[in-house]
Amino acid sequence: MADTTIRVATDVGGTFTDLVCFETNHKTGESRIVTAKSDTTPLNFEQGVLNVLKKGVSTPPRSISSLTARRS
Repeated sequence: MADTTIRVATDVGGTFTDLVCFETNHKTGESRIVTAKSDTTPLNFEQGVLNVLKKGVSTPPRSISSLTARRS
């Protein structure tokens, strides 16, 4: 098992793409929640998700344990 579990949820809206990141360190028991917001990119929604990931997640995307993306 990895030392840290990172779970990310994104919501692509009409104006903004929002992110909530739950990070748990299994060695220390420390948990933190990070939120971020980025402009939505209507012609390329996945770019908005990548932008908000860059703002809200401090580790490389391959470190993410689970990612949920939703378009509202």
